[in-house]
Amino acid sequence: MAMSGDKKIFREFTFREAALIVMVVISLGLVLVKINRFFMENILAGEKQTVAAIKVGIGNYFIESATKDRFPLYPVSLDGALNSFASEKNPFFSNVLAYPGVTSNKWRKLLPMVYQGPSGSLYFYDPLSGNFVEKIILSEKTMRLLGISQKKITADLVNKLLSQSVITFANGKRLVGGALVLIPKLNGKFILKGEDSKAETFSNLEGDLQAEKISELSASGLKIKFGYYTIEPASGEKNLYEIFDGSEPQGVIKSFSIKPGTLVGFYLSTINGTTYTYYSQKDINPDKFDHFYIYQNNTLKKITVACEEDFDGGNRDYQDILVTIFY
Repeated sequence: MAMSGDKKIFREFTFREAALIVMVVISLGLVLVKINRFFMENILAGEKQTVAAIKVGIGNYFIESATKDRFPLYPVSLDGALNSFASEKNPFFSNVLAYPGVTSNKWRKLLPMVYQGPSGSLYFYDPLSGNFVEKIILSEKTMRLLGISQKKITADLVNKLLSQSVITFANGKRLVGGALVLIPKLNGKFILKGEDSKAETFSNLEGDLQAEKISELSASGLKIKFGYYTIEPASGEKNLYEIFDGSEPQGVIKSFSIKPGTLVGFYLSTINGTTYTYYSQKDINPDKFDHFYIYQNNTLKKITVACEEDFDGGNRDYQDILVTIFY
């Protein structure tokens, strides 16, 4: 027979006690959220103060250069640090900040001119203009689709975004032009995901530009001509300039030039018994259908144009030809 002291006594919680426990748990959660927010706000405030000091340092360097006839006017680089985390042996911004510069390992140098602050923000330095500015190279939506976070952005990814049109990730997702995500479907086709630009024409395209033919997946096997057109301000008359005649392989890059102040749109032409030319201004298309999805990334200076070749939209997959414009 067991002793009474060995017996375990259980008691059901009353409703009031259960409610009190829930309230305590919620309160603790709210306290933790506030503490985390407090630390993040302090981290961001400290980062902004550092950025402001760097800008002042760049400005002082410029003034000193101007008074001493030193060229270049702005520092060629902000420091001689390695592409790694800051430390006492690897100080950041030593060319524009007082000794010892920034030594906190919360700062990271991705590339000679690209830094990442403690909050995860990316800062780009331009030695020609002296600008040191924060840039968002990928939207939160795009990063979610790719399965990466701001702090997981690597130097290799930044390099590819700045120099290439197509980046393939380990999960099979592809980033086109820095602005358009293609997710493979089981049937081999693709679903368009990205940030759609509502613009039909562009006034910010000028000077020497490049166009890369990303892919051509025409279901009909037709050759598709692609180019840009300019619009005369007074008459509205269109002048067409062909970039790709349909015979070029995937990956080919062509250069072209646009005069400053020109209003520019895109067009494609198909020949299948009847020749159809479609414009990015859908109201002037023969079928009044929008044959273009245009994705723009102003940070990376790229526009990706996804085209639908069929009259009235056909299968509406917008995969018949993909072109990225570098501006």
